Amino acid sequence: MMPCSRGRNYTWAIARKSLTRCRLVRVFTLRSGLLLIVIISLLPIAAISVVHALSVLDYNRRLIGNRLATNALATVIRERDPLIIGERTLRALSRDVAVRENGARCHDILVESLAESPALVNFMRLDPQGRVTCSALVAPTSVSFASSDWFNRAIRSRTYTISAPRLSPVSGKHVLFGALPVRRSNGALGGLIVMSVEAEWLQKALDAEKAAQQGVVAIVGPDGQQMLVNSQTALPRFDPALAVGEVVEAKAPDGAAWLYAAAPLYGRELYVVYAQPRETLMTVAVTQTKIALILPLVALVFVSLAIWIGADRLIVRWLDKLNVLAGQFAKGEYRNDPGSFKSAPQEIVRLSAELHAMGKAIETRDAELRAALEMKTALTSEVHHRVKNNLQIVSSLLTLQAGQITDKAAKEALTQSRARIGALAQIHRLLYEEEHNGDFVDVPRLLADLCTNLRSLHRHQTGVDLQCEAAAQQLPASLAVPLSLFAVEVITNCYRHAFPGGRCGTIKVRSVVEDDRGILTIRDNGIGFDSLQVTGTMGQQLMTAFAEQLGGSCRITPAEGGGSLVTLDYIPRR
Repeated sequence: MMPCSRGRNYTWAIARKSLTRCRLVRVFTLRSGLLLIVIISLLPIAAISVVHALSVLDYNRRLIGNRLATNALATVIRERDPLIIGERTLRALSRDVAVRENGARCHDILVESLAESPALVNFMRLDPQGRVTCSALVAPTSVSFASSDWFNRAIRSRTYTISAPRLSPVSGKHVLFGALPVRRSNGALGGLIVMSVEAEWLQKALDAEKAAQQGVVAIVGPDGQQMLVNSQTALPRFDPALAVGEVVEAKAPDGAAWLYAAAPLYGRELYVVYAQPRETLMTVAVTQTKIALILPLVALVFVSLAIWIGADRLIVRWLDKLNVLAGQFAKGEYRNDPGSFKSAPQEIVRLSAELHAMGKAIETRDAELRAALEMKTALTSEVHHRVKNNLQIVSSLLTLQAGQITDKAAKEALTQSRARIGALAQIHRLLYEEEHNGDFVDVPRLLADLCTNLRSLHRHQTGVDLQCEAAAQQLPASLAVPLSLFAVEVITNCYRHAFPGGRCGTIKVRSVVEDDRGILTIRDNGIGFDSLQVTGTMGQQLMTAFAEQLGGSCRITPAEGGGSLVTLDYIPRR
């Protein structure tokens, strides 16, 4: 039991006789408080209901779409027979010489072909000017199709075409003309062979579909023009190419929404469209979906409001205070009043206490670490200073020893060793005694210092000019050592062998990075080299070993204009 405090706190009090006194206080933890909010809401199933409603609506749409597409395809199967028969007959007639050349038996052959299908009205042979030259039915001599759009389209086409329904001046019936261009024996265009399909026959078939399927069935052209339809209802403009195998929604002139599917009746010339009003198909499914969606949305709003208020009071404002506290700790300000969290949930109170204890521990450890770091830095600097001094001592001893030796080969070997030790000392100085980027060495600085030291070692060769050029590059210390030793080996060999007898010349050192590859070239304009003498020497072996450490290879070739060229191609990063 504890008294209730005014202000913000998360206690529940059960008052018995007075509003100003608390007789029972129940403190909730963060976990139990959030659990109570979720239990009061009791609406986690809302999301499942929404998903279920949407899935049912989608299933109904797919079911309706499949039915529309199936009905359209079934209509096509039942009505395309006369069109197929007509085309096949036309193609067979186009191969008959009597028909193709307007022979004496043309009329008889067309009459015989007309008997094959009750839906076919007539077969005609037209010349290139649209005049009837042969017909199964008796055609007036004045009849000409030259001005008909279907004739002009067919005469320009190289394949079978079919027209919209129109009145035939030969049969006196509304028909669909199917036309196939024919050519004479000499290859010239001989006109058309035309068949007529009775539109009334197709209309009867469409009316029978309406009675059987309770839908609107239409035959349309590729542009959506309605040629035949079994309903007087205002229909939308259909897009048959878009609706083949799919369900498409369109608006009629009166604003009614229709769902339709299409199937090709004959190639890309004619399509069968099966359509029904959207309201008729989707009313029940849409109503059920709306109810299933509205109820979970109402519940979701209630749950969101409850979680919003509860999370703000139980979590958000205390997290904001903890965020401020963490920011103070990040700045090194570890002193804060822990009492400011006494009215928070118990988990937050414990977390605050742990953070304050951690802050005090960090403050103490920071002081200890700074002291230890200062000591380590001093010791490290001393060690590095002594290593550098030792390398300098070794270099000085080699210099003294070289001064006492008269053998030229031994003296050159000591000079070479001194140059190698100097390269190591230079890398050590760049890494540990000057500002540097971690364990990386600045290549331009490294090569410049190496060239300076090598000029000093060979200052007696006054006629040799050592030049150094390097692009900006950072190289790991593990690779800087073999790179510098490689450069020392090549440059000292140039001093020793390229310019004998006081010969003057130039040594050029160049380092670049191309396509993630490092390239170091050392060129001299001396006397050149003998490939047989170079192969197998210690210098060649050392250069090869250093190149392998760099993950690359080296080549020694004659330089253009005289002298030698050493190229090191290596991987600068690993």
